[in-house]
Amino acid sequence: MGQAQTRETMFDGIRGWAAVMVLVGHLCSLLEKGFSRPCCPFPFHDALLAVEVFFVLSGVVLSLGYFKTGSFKPVTALAVKRIPRLAIPIFFSVLFVIVLMKCGLMFNAEATAVLGGNKYYGTPYSFDARWSDLIRFPFFDVFFRYRAFNAALGGGYNTVLWTMPIEFLGSYLVVFVLFIATFVRKRWLFVLLGIPVVAIAYFMGGTHLLAFLVGIFFAYIFTRHDSLIARIRGSVPSQILLFLVLAGVGVVYLAFKEHARWGWPIRSLVASLGVAAIVLNPWLKWFTETRLSVFLGKISFPLYLTHFPILCSFSSFLICRSWYSASFCPSLVVWLLSLAVSLLVAVLFLPVETLSVRLSAKIWHIITRFRQTPKPEDCHDK
Repeated sequence: MGQAQTRETMFDGIRGWAAVMVLVGHLCSLLEKGFSRPCCPFPFHDALLAVEVFFVLSGVVLSLGYFKTGSFKPVTALAVKRIPRLAIPIFFSVLFVIVLMKCGLMFNAEATAVLGGNKYYGTPYSFDARWSDLIRFPFFDVFFRYRAFNAALGGGYNTVLWTMPIEFLGSYLVVFVLFIATFVRKRWLFVLLGIPVVAIAYFMGGTHLLAFLVGIFFAYIFTRHDSLIARIRGSVPSQILLFLVLAGVGVVYLAFKEHARWGWPIRSLVASLGVAAIVLNPWLKWFTETRLSVFLGKISFPLYLTHFPILCSFSSFLICRSWYSASFCPSLVVWLLSLAVSLLVAVLFLPVETLSVRLSAKIWHIITRFRQTPKPEDCHDK
């Protein structure tokens, strides 16, 4: 396996574990009065922290092709393929939710009543599902009118899709920054032009969009300074310093993660440093390249899209069955079964993931063929 391929495998592994963090965080939140909370050690139950990791990784992955080749073409390809790459899996996830709702298989409201009233799970799916939403929501509203759509409907089809407008804006922010970098070769001028870009990004999306910019910086370091990274990995003092920095940031994170103003900035900082630490530490890097990590990376997006409906249907049914019947099912059993079923559904969702990748590539192939088709006058000249 080449060095570039190894690097991409590492980022896929990080994404896979971040998806598991989101699942575990939501599962712990659902069962917050049960046994699950002590089973979720820091920071593996913080779904919001995992989301920030996603944003950093998106900035990294979208930028790698540019820094590897020095060409803007890989960035253009990703820009064209981005919406269908996201929208097709979202379409099938919404279809999955509508089928569950039409069949009366959402038990989250009943489970919330049993567990004492967690509004995060009690509110979703309290509206009438509409088949017509399959036409517009996955391809337009989820990116451009997410909040307005949910407000008009009285709910949403998948709570985790709140990240899609940010993912859309962040992706094209990366494209814009790399477009500037293509024409501005002087570093001081690029930095000067980057200051208003950072300010606008923070104004539009807070630290969420800044995480994409951090990802661009990481991609530059990872591709252009391999020797520096190798020296850090092999240096014991550097690893000790890295551990101390992470420990210090972890203390700050525990103190301020629930703060109204500083919670998100702290999470963005921890997510950025976490990705950097995995790259710079040889043992963490090795772990993210294991077969388990690669497998989780492969199902990361399907797991992200399908786990919340599973928690509101299958897991909620188990909760209602456990508390309403004479037989008591410990929350640990619900926790483990929910984890297993969520992973299984994500695996079954893989053909959709493959379909989205192939169709996105096909769209880009058609566009490139159209652009390369010679004009009739050109053929006549030849």
